[in-house]
Amino acid sequence: MADLHKRVYSMLGQNNNLKNNDIVKHFVQEGFKRRTIYHIIKRYEIGLPAEDLPNSGRPTSFKGKSLKRLQNAATNRIGVSQRSLGKKFGVTQSNIHYNLNKLVLVWLGLSAKGISIPYIDGTKGLAITADICINKCLSKRRSFIEEHHAGDEYIFWPNLASSHYAHKNSTMASSTKHQIRTKRS
Repeated sequence: MADLHKRVYSMLGQNNNLKNNDIVKHFVQEGFKRRTIYHIIKRYEIGLPAEDLPNSGRPTSFKGKSLKRLQNAATNRIGVSQRSLGKKFGVTQSNIHYNLNKLVLVWLGLSAKGISIPYIDGTKGLAITADICINKCLSKRRSFIEEHHAGDEYIFWPNLASSHYAHKNSTMASSTKHQIRTKRS
């Protein structure tokens, strides 16, 4: 659409002897709406630029260096909450939540008897919580375990994410008779 604006503006600027009606006919033959072309001509006559200017609004709390500092403060930090980061940067927790990049959760079950369907999901925030781990990861993989390892002994061997070793996870694992490998520091 910005290309159309530029074309109409250039036609108006180069050909002073052309009437607005002739310009409209030219662009209507190309397949554009008559009302759109008249709207662009009106913008030209008022003196507005061909491209829209950035809209006004509340300025962002994070620009350049401070946004980079926030991302560095949140990356690979265990135990850093959005509230504590908000206090550190002088903004609200929701502002921190809005500015942090989305994390991707990939969960896959591997065994000698097969590979489960990968579970891929995005979460926004600092880390994967125990609730996400139980409700999304482990519950989705239960069918794979029951199908391939119904009577077998097996061990969950998660990565070093703290959510895998949360109290909720260990109680869920003990109730379903799953063994979870202990976390090493």
